[in-house]
Amino acid sequence: VLMLSECLRAELAPHGIGVSAICPGIIDTDIVRSAHYAGEDGGGPDRRREAAMRLYRRRAYSADRVAERILVAVRRNVAVMPV
Repeated sequence: VLMLSECLRAELAPHGIGVSAICPGIIDTDIVRSAHYAGEDGGGPDRRREAAMRLYRRRAYSADRVAERILVAVRRNVAVMPV
């Protein structure tokens, strides 16, 4: 994806078109609560769900905050934006 974005960015720049590659990280959404947790680690799915929810809350990046960062990247014509 990064190489494709880089090539498109180079090809489209002469036409005034920018391309930004967005690299999402941990985003606090309902996916953690609604996901199915499988596997055997002795803790069960509820324990794994709680651990994932703690990790997501620690970063505290909401979908709204990520959207704001993406808009900044596009406005500034940033090549790669980790969010």
